[in-house]
Amino acid sequence: MQNGNFDLNESAAHAFMFSVAGVPTDPISPTATLTVRSPSGIVTAYVYPTDTNITRISAGSFERVLPMNEVGVWHLRSEGDLNRGSGVAHAVDEWTATVRESDVLS
Repeated sequence: MQNGNFDLNESAAHAFMFSVAGVPTDPISPTATLTVRSPSGIVTAYVYPTDTNITRISAGSFERVLPMNEVGVWHLRSEGDLNRGSGVAHAVDEWTATVRESDVLS
């Protein structure tokens, strides 16, 4: 995933993908997890398909829109188990999102 910069209170779509040998692949079970840690340290996990706030865009592609309502660095982590044909692999990716303080609203 890509790191990003956002303005305070911006709604940001965080997309995350899973693939096997370059082919987009849905996690088995089927669950995809997005864990978010806010700048103040609050950790929240969103799990697809039980969490309706995660949208499946297409095979292996998911999105969660988050309100970036706290200044600082947000840490995000996507996880899922993928069937590789010869077994199961646990896919993990981490990235950050930085929220800037407003020069107008401060």
